[in-house]
Amino acid sequence: MAVWVGCSVLIAIIATLVLRSPSDSYTVQAGTVGDSVTPTLPQDIGDFSLLMPDTSPDWQIYPSLLPNSPSTSYGTVSGLYYNGTVQFGIDVDAVYAKGDPGHRWVFSATPKALISTVTSTMGIPDAQPYPTGSAGGLLECGTYGSEPICIWADQSTLGYIDYSDIPRSVDQLAALAVTFRSAIE
Repeated sequence: MAVWVGCSVLIAIIATLVLRSPSDSYTVQAGTVGDSVTPTLPQDIGDFSLLMPDTSPDWQIYPSLLPNSPSTSYGTVSGLYYNGTVQFGIDVDAVYAKGDPGHRWVFSATPKALISTVTSTMGIPDAQPYPTGSAGGLLECGTYGSEPICIWADQSTLGYIDYSDIPRSVDQLAALAVTFRSAIE
């Protein structure tokens, strides 16, 4: 009986963290935020090389982070990068609004609301703002478990990067986040 109750409590906690009601989600809607650009994973970003596309992106763990829209209205990119010495790697996950020829559509939620969705869903209580570089939007970084994570958002893109192996500082990752975002977008 105690095991069953414990399992029930654990299932309820997981459901609360992962599932949200449709009213809490965001959608892709028609809009014009500029040219229709499809984010891609370049082979190299600074001292990092693409090891492989991420075979288990965080969207599979937290599907509620994807828009509540038809899958044809948005795309995702996920990859795993390592530096030249393979001392540590970086996981990248991003979702972006598609659009019609020549125009990218927008998300229904503000960049701040998108970042709040990620931080609350993934349990990142200490996210703080960081400079975004020339790309604009918002960038917040904190810790996911014990590892640094950075989340960026603008009107049509939501993404985050985190260290996949040896933890580094949040400040180091924030600087890399700007470089990665610029290369991917």
